[in-house]
Amino acid sequence: MQCLLLERDGTELAAIPLAAPGLEVGSAPGNDLRLCGHGIRPFHLVLRLRQRRWWAVARGGAPLRVEGAGEHHAVALEPDRRVVLGPYRLGVSGPADRPEEERPPADRTRPALERPPSAGTLVLRWTGADGRLVHRRLGPGAIVLGRATDCDVLLDDPAASARHARVTVDGDRVLLEDLASLNGCHLDDRRVFVAELRPGATLRLGGTEIQVLREEEAGRAVGRSGRMVPTPGLAPALERLRLAAHSREPCVLTGETGCGKEVLARRLHEMSPRRNGPFVAVNTAALPPELAESILFGHQRGSFTGATEAHRGAFERAHGGTLLLDELGEMRLELQAKLLRALEEGAVLPVGAERPVPVDVRIVAATNREPLEAVAAGRLRLDLWHRLAVFVVRIPPLRARPQDIAPLAHAFLDAPGIAARGFTPAALRALSQHRWPGNVRELRNVTVRAALAATGPLIDEPTVRNALDEPLRPPEVPPAEATYLLALHHGNIAAAARAAGLPRTTFRDLLERERRRRITRKNEPLEAEPEPPDGLNRRLRTRIAG
Repeated sequence: MQCLLLERDGTELAAIPLAAPGLEVGSAPGNDLRLCGHGIRPFHLVLRLRQRRWWAVARGGAPLRVEGAGEHHAVALEPDRRVVLGPYRLGVSGPADRPEEERPPADRTRPALERPPSAGTLVLRWTGADGRLVHRRLGPGAIVLGRATDCDVLLDDPAASARHARVTVDGDRVLLEDLASLNGCHLDDRRVFVAELRPGATLRLGGTEIQVLREEEAGRAVGRSGRMVPTPGLAPALERLRLAAHSREPCVLTGETGCGKEVLARRLHEMSPRRNGPFVAVNTAALPPELAESILFGHQRGSFTGATEAHRGAFERAHGGTLLLDELGEMRLELQAKLLRALEEGAVLPVGAERPVPVDVRIVAATNREPLEAVAAGRLRLDLWHRLAVFVVRIPPLRARPQDIAPLAHAFLDAPGIAARGFTPAALRALSQHRWPGNVRELRNVTVRAALAATGPLIDEPTVRNALDEPLRPPEVPPAEATYLLALHHGNIAAAARAAGLPRTTFRDLLERERRRRITRKNEPLEAEPEPPDGLNRRLRTRIAG
């Protein structure tokens, strides 16, 4: 079957299967293929199958512009011929093996295009400006996304255009259309102008990442380990990952324990052309010395005692995909030498095998140590480091990006069994003041612990302090100021306590402390005058005696 090829700026955007009776193209909503842009008419052209050839026929009286062939009212489409529609180019793929018969479909006004099975209702999910996860269920019709207040979906993102994109639900298809935005629409890190949205895709409009999910998946946990939550503090690291995504060269992720190195490694895999291949993670620090080579490179049956059957190692299982080597700095030196050889040759030699096995693997290494310090200490081979350090991405600790705490904490609340929906401002301040030595992993544990202990929809500061194992620190109010506040509120202890930001009982204790201090000062005896020096006393006593 021949396909209609949609191109822009020399890039192929879509290939749409063609079937009788044809396809209507234009900017109006009723068209089978709706394209918007300068120079595209509401009902621009129609594609018809005539004598086993596809023809583009002009609509509305104006001729069609054919690239390199002037203007025509009707033109036969060939693989090397393009019809110009504003910024787009339309063509067809090579000749079909056998064109289909011209039989009208059940609905004569629409083409009988081959469509994939319905994906069901889709949901768009992204992180809002306040750190909360936002969901938008896609129903029949079209919605516009952008910064303008009249948009159906308002994006609080300076990198987004006023009217950035349109998403249209047309039967079983969900179509994305770029509305001439400044920074473009990127679907799975590929810029698109017209594309179909599928479950599992990641859409980026300006600086906002939007996940496309099935409706039943939208209610599942998103804050669980292994799920990427886009945050502002990770923007530089994600930008470097995008640069590295389309290469097969190794990448090294460095950062403290718990800052999300494996999550970012999976994100790199999802952004790369290898996204449909396997992702295999190996913790090299936990490899038993006697089995480490077998786990990485595999072994043949009978190669050692207990090898009752052949085993494919991590390299072979990751063929065509990505292999994460976690805790690289803890790998034994003799194993590092064999890893270097596998990287140089692009092949591995299973234990007991005579011939190497070619592998096509993208290596991502992760370490919580400073690599150059490990090299200087002799724990990491210098030649291996130079072989791996093509792309080095440093992940900052959570304490260095406090703006990420609120989005991550809200994302961790979206999990089964958690009724809390947010935090009070005081609770968020308590989270932002913590040093987070365990980074994102510690934040998730504290958030879940506080959410399960919360008694209402909002988690308050005492609950967060208890989850952090920190005592609640009340504001420091001098006792004299407590007396002043009480007078200011005409003796109303509850109102004065609220003004001081203290519990009522604590405020009463301050008043009692101040009362006792004043009573003590009142009952103290007056200070006696100091006695004069002994010599003066003697002279006075002598004069009185004389």
